[in-house]
Amino acid sequence: MMKYTICIHQAENGDHSGFVPDIAGCYFAGNSLEAAIADAYAAIDTHLVYQAEKGKAIPLAKDISEYINDDDCRNSYLTCIDIDIAKYTANAI
Repeated sequence: MMKYTICIHQAENGDHSGFVPDIAGCYFAGNSLEAAIADAYAAIDTHLVYQAEKGKAIPLAKDISEYINDDDCRNSYLTCIDIDIAKYTANAI
């Protein structure tokens, strides 16, 4: 398991969007916090499947404390989600 930090912003209309700081280009969104977190899992899966198919290394997750004072994460929710990376590393060359 790897714990990836996700940074979630809430819009004025209540929608949520965010990104995974440890995975370049990994963005997600949802019309609720729960939907955004579910989409984060899907976005991470898509990115890690691509990495594995290309034989690239799976990005390592940094500790959430690395992002507490990050400018991109200000005024947002920070949390970690567990990802079982075994299915991605088994296919990597």
